[in-house]
Amino acid sequence: MDLYTTTANKATDAITTDVGTNGYIMIYTGTAPAKVANAYVAATGTLLVTMAMSNPIGPASSNGVLTLSAITTTVAVASGTPGYFRICTTNSDGTAGANCRAQGTCAVGSGEINFGSTVASGGNVSITTGMTITNPAAA
Repeated sequence: MDLYTTTANKATDAITTDVGTNGYIMIYTGTAPAKVANAYVAATGTLLVTMAMSNPIGPASSNGVLTLSAITTTVAVASGTPGYFRICTTNSDGTAGANCRAQGTCAVGSGEINFGSTVASGGNVSITTGMTITNPAAA
């Protein structure tokens, strides 16, 4: 499938709209649930870190690519090998995580988020500014 550029931009910009003003990237061990078919599908694995995203999470998309704004460096709450990430909003009570909008792979040396080493509890975790989400159907 191929999408007209403006349509591809609207699709990736919808992530920014859906995440809203309180977005988080949550890094887990293991393998992600099969789909984000329901925003409330429970995460699997061990939560390593919850990182606050900028508001908005990124500027308008260009050529079907959403470039995320700065993500706050955060102290890990557990140790382990990153396996996947979820981009989530907060619950009505202010806790992060239940409202997943996107997910992808991460690992040491590979993945959509590539880590240089395993994550250590109490250590700082950072994601390089400029992480992108690309609509694969962009023209």
